[in-house]
Amino acid sequence: MRCGWVLLSLATVISAHQCSYKPPGQGDVIVSRREARAIRRPRSVPDKFHIHTVFDHSVTEDLSQNLSSHVKNFLIPHAIEYWTRNLRLKGGGINGITLERGCIARSEYPWGNRRVCSLGCLPETKCGEAVIPEQHLYPCLSRKLLINTSPAKHVMTNFILYITALNSTRCNDMATVSYAVHCQQDATKRPIAGNVNICPASLSTRPHDQELLISTIKHEIAHALVFSDALFKDFPKNPIKTIKRDWPMKNGHVVQRRHHVIASPKVAEEVQRHFNCSDLIGAELEDQGGYGTSMVHWEKRIFENEAMTGTHTQNPVYSRITLALFEDSGWYEVSYESSEPFMYGRNLGCDFVQLTCGEWIRTRREQGFSIMPFCQDPKHDGTKSLAVTSCTSERNALSFCNLVPYEDELVSYYQYFDHLKGIPDERVPLYGGSVELADFCPFFQAFTWRDPAATQPLFRDSRCSLDINTPSVANNPIMEVYGNASKCFDLLITWTERKCGRVKTFSQNLAGCYKYKCEEGRLHVGVANSNAYYPCYHQGQHVHVNQIVNGWLRQGILLCPSCAEVCEPEEEAGFCVEDREPPHQFIGDEPLAEPCSACSFCERVLMIMSFIFVLTHIPVV
Repeated sequence: MRCGWVLLSLATVISAHQCSYKPPGQGDVIVSRREARAIRRPRSVPDKFHIHTVFDHSVTEDLSQNLSSHVKNFLIPHAIEYWTRNLRLKGGGINGITLERGCIARSEYPWGNRRVCSLGCLPETKCGEAVIPEQHLYPCLSRKLLINTSPAKHVMTNFILYITALNSTRCNDMATVSYAVHCQQDATKRPIAGNVNICPASLSTRPHDQELLISTIKHEIAHALVFSDALFKDFPKNPIKTIKRDWPMKNGHVVQRRHHVIASPKVAEEVQRHFNCSDLIGAELEDQGGYGTSMVHWEKRIFENEAMTGTHTQNPVYSRITLALFEDSGWYEVSYESSEPFMYGRNLGCDFVQLTCGEWIRTRREQGFSIMPFCQDPKHDGTKSLAVTSCTSERNALSFCNLVPYEDELVSYYQYFDHLKGIPDERVPLYGGSVELADFCPFFQAFTWRDPAATQPLFRDSRCSLDINTPSVANNPIMEVYGNASKCFDLLITWTERKCGRVKTFSQNLAGCYKYKCEEGRLHVGVANSNAYYPCYHQGQHVHVNQIVNGWLRQGILLCPSCAEVCEPEEEAGFCVEDREPPHQFIGDEPLAEPCSACSFCERVLMIMSFIFVLTHIPVV
């Protein structure tokens, strides 16, 4: 069933892009018997991980000039920058890398620290979809004789990345944006070369699309560097352990389910710290999605927007947990200081990880606690929208609860609810979260507006940081402001527009994006059509908005979050002063009279006169 509904006369769509990573098969990876030659950098050169990029003709010649430039000068530099900034080869320095040739019929045997191709070398040696240039390859050694004596050149780097843009068979799946693979390892088993293929149809220069493109390529590079079951076996100690947990079902039955976890030392330490649970032995791996998704990503139910989960849903972040996996490989040193803030599930304890989301929701409700980050508000009942907007946990976007009906009942261990608001009980077994990899657990998810009548289907999305998401004045009834200095704020009541006794209500809007600043130890918030910023003295304080726009009085109330929630991730800890009552009971715009001008009266008179004129000029038969 399509997950869509109507909001403000536009279709809104919550989407997810599943990773199409396929671990390299047997024979697809060449493991050299030679260790990449370590070369110390001059002291003037920063000691960071270096990735050497090589662009295939499919990028430089087959793409349009605009897209080719976009790939070479924007997407790839932005994607590799995170890894080059946060990784360092263990022991430091750079390498002189030369790659091995492929052997005909895989007819290889060792000779000292060399590989001999007894039947000769392949005319081309490939790395994923790319053909490796001759100058990157050792001469062919066949039966201990050098067949090809062309001199090889060391590439001074830590990793060679070949970038292609081929419309391969895997690109036929429209959800596939890009995929990657490592193709050669040195004698320490560290990957030293890989390929990223970007599906040409997924390329775009539209600002809305860049987060998905960059994040996907970053994600695929991580697969080539470390996050692969083909590489886990080469860690100092196999990091994968299997555990069993009870999985209670709503009918009272309990089944045991097997879970695989990465139980390496630093990963376990970071997972325990993040969830505030010392019982965890490691980070749980995805158990759904089949080959290429299962076992090579973090579990979506637990790690939702961590970038190394198996599907891109919203605001992907590379957390300390993913960096810890790099460190535990034994090949890399990492910079944890540059990890990205990961809020999902933080400090929610052992139950959040170990219980089903249905048990978590039930237990939290019984205890009188919030069920965030999960939710239980259906988006629609199959015929009409029931959705209301809310903020994501990081307040960087508007979101909906992605609880939707499926065409068939979910399997029993993914049925989490006995009752749902506005849904007949007999239909409740159809309902689950729209992201299957999250075990059908419903959570708040950002979305896009789509205009079915437009030639370009994407209208705007719900990220607060993109100023191009700002609606026109006429279509901005809740006075939102989008841009780099905006966050999502909850709304206390339904906003209204009033004019001459007429009232428009916007009941689906219970959150909005607004500008903010952090000054003098407090959070301040502002709305469109005003230069004013109003201080938040304590969490839950009301900020009253009264603005006349285009002859209508727009009215609403913003709710202040805590100062620490918004300001202290950006400012130093301790920036926020203590909460207190506002010096004035009323914070915000002064009350305004509902406009009802003479011109408005004239409009009504003209309408009545026109109606009378029509009646008096109807011909009598």
